[in-house]
Amino acid sequence: VKKYEAKNATSPPNNWFKIAPDYDNEEDAKNRFQGDDYSFVHFAGDKKLNIESMAAHIDFNTTATHFKIPMYYVQGEEDLLTSKAVSKPYFKKISAPKKEYFLVPNAAHGFNEAVVNKLYEILTKEL
Repeated sequence: VKKYEAKNATSPPNNWFKIAPDYDNEEDAKNRFQGDDYSFVHFAGDKKLNIESMAAHIDFNTTATHFKIPMYYVQGEEDLLTSKAVSKPYFKKISAPKKEYFLVPNAAHGFNEAVVNKLYEILTKEL
């Protein structure tokens, strides 16, 4: 997923990620990289590893559709983990005092300049 998204989305600038000297080593770099996969496996589950899915017991379509606060979705157009094919239908079910869905071109699941700029725009216009 990371390789595909990297080919279709703009990456964040390298200078965004300055690692503290105590953590700037090969072992910690490996742990940071593998942490995403570890979190995903625990969220999605894996029968071979005998890890139960956290997501199997969550149904936002029935438990999280009514909000008393404004809801803003900032969705990367190239996001494969939380695709617009899934997030947009869910978003349509939401009731909130105000809601807006923003599809950000050249963005995937993580942050890049376009996503940060959209978040800043929302915060400065709405708050």
